[in-house]
Amino acid sequence: MVTTLDDVRKIVFRLNPAEKVELISEVRKDIDRTFPGIESKPGVCGGSARVRSTRIAVWLLVGLRRDGVPDDRIVSHFGPGTIDHSDLSNAWAYAAAHPDEIDEEIRRNDEV
Repeated sequence: MVTTLDDVRKIVFRLNPAEKVELISEVRKDIDRTFPGIESKPGVCGGSARVRSTRIAVWLLVGLRRDGVPDDRIVSHFGPGTIDHSDLSNAWAYAAAHPDEIDEEIRRNDEV
């Protein structure tokens, strides 16, 4: 019976490469369900987390919020049907779970 993260590590290291790829794919699907509507893909928005099917990065939304822009205004800024309040909720949850990533992306983009 697997009861600790160390137990899982021991099992993972015994998997062959194809099994590891399959496991990563399954774990990724599970993580994506944690933040529905938020995705990241290499080559799209520099790999930054973004609202699905858009090029609206989570770091950009967080930056707007930090600047005091209310959620209603953020939603309306991007135009009808682009993003909605549930997208913002998922972006806020993602940002809360990945604060260092978001802070670094904001810092990096502020330098540009």
